[in-house]
Amino acid sequence: MDIMIIGGTDVNARIDLIKRINSKYKVCCVGSSTKIKKDFNLSDIDDFNYPLPNNYNLLEYFYCFYHLIMIIQKISPNIILTFDTKPNIIARFAAKCCGIKTVIGTQPGLGIIKRQGGGIFIYFVKIIAKFLTRMVNSISDLTIYQNSDDLKYVIKNELIKKNKAKLIISSGVDTDYFNGALFKNNESGKDLNVVMISRLLKSKGVKQYWMLANSINKTHSNVQFHHIGDLDKSHSDSIDLSLIHISEPTRQEA
Repeated sequence: MDIMIIGGTDVNARIDLIKRINSKYKVCCVGSSTKIKKDFNLSDIDDFNYPLPNNYNLLEYFYCFYHLIMIIQKISPNIILTFDTKPNIIARFAAKCCGIKTVIGTQPGLGIIKRQGGGIFIYFVKIIAKFLTRMVNSISDLTIYQNSDDLKYVIKNELIKKNKAKLIISSGVDTDYFNGALFKNNESGKDLNVVMISRLLKSKGVKQYWMLANSINKTHSNVQFHHIGDLDKSHSDSIDLSLIHISEPTRQEA
């Protein structure tokens, strides 16, 4: 196996990219959701599953780490590419433990590291997260960041050496599909529905999404915006309740 891509629940979002790479290199994926297996089967791409915790239970993280080591040792790829915050840390440590020569991480955001407030518990979690981030960046060949603010932050706070960091703006989109034609009235006269799925947190870009929805609705009445997500009132980054009542997009709790 040439390349192993390790991500979270949405590692199947890289299928189109993998199809292009597969013409020259053999690629497999490792994700934390069993629901996406059918997507890989339809595309004839090898995939593997591992348990990624969504809490602070250390035993579950050790089990996740062990599971990844078992997968990596079994496949023995030449290159490992990781995505998302938790896989970027756990999977890159696992890769180095298995002796993988080339390890690259792609960091779309900094998550809890840049969170404001949250009390004493979150304060200590941030310290641990920074320590692990600094360590995993030092043992990796390259870490790719997707916005300049994050890149400046990690370099300024000495979480990575400048020569091991690379900036690539966003994950990219399929411009053949996402083009201006999507916002025009189609022949059937049906509305275009746009859905954002996320928790109602400021760091998720919820406010920006709602502002964009209000702006587009002024000129494109056939575009309907929706938001599906949970309101976490105890989270320090939670959206103000007043914003929900005055915003145009339809919101549904998951």
